[in-house]
Amino acid sequence: MRVRNWAASFVLVLAIAIEANASLLGLTFLPPPDITVGFIDVDYNAGTQTFSAQGFAQQMDDGIVPNNPILAPGYNFFLSALVDNTGVLTPGGSFSVTGSVTLNSITYGLVNPLLTGTVAAFGFGDTPANYDILEFVIELTGGDLAIPAYYGVPGTLIGLDFDANYGGAFTGSFAASFDNTGGFGPGFGNGQSDIKPIPEPTALALFGLAALALVRRRSPAN
Repeated sequence: MRVRNWAASFVLVLAIAIEANASLLGLTFLPPPDITVGFIDVDYNAGTQTFSAQGFAQQMDDGIVPNNPILAPGYNFFLSALVDNTGVLTPGGSFSVTGSVTLNSITYGLVNPLLTGTVAAFGFGDTPANYDILEFVIELTGGDLAIPAYYGVPGTLIGLDFDANYGGAFTGSFAASFDNTGGFGPGFGNGQSDIKPIPEPTALALFGLAALALVRRRSPAN
């Protein structure tokens, strides 16, 4: 009974956080793998309610020193999502990491992307000192690293811990457009992200509650 009550309380707290929108998901992360992404351009168009990010997936920590470089000719991290002007996500969008990486003498990504997926949940916080934290939950759809040895099979939920570092451009509101390139366009972003596994119970709770929040938002008022 205590376990059941604790679980119900946990779900209730998560539901409140998602309904409040201006809140982080509070993700916790498992040990490696961990793909490090840097120099991320971030853009939000308040008119189309589209959030997009592109950057450079640079290396992967598979738990064995040293980290493994990811080889790619240009941008190889892409994420897009529909986020309305109150900060509520419409699940879907797209996520991908391309390039090649050699792990335990096997090279992945020569033909297929390393990871692909859709956006399942989203949280955000506008914190002091120009650090703006975004959290995404991604449902994997494929990729060479979507295997049990690394990120799990398609359908597995993973997390992105995202420091968009807008330099003050993001105020915690999605009512207006913003970007982190200082008006200079692509190539001037300074966002950073880590792509990591998350515990399955937390992932499933967040996935379900994000869908519930969307249904409630779209339901007609009584």
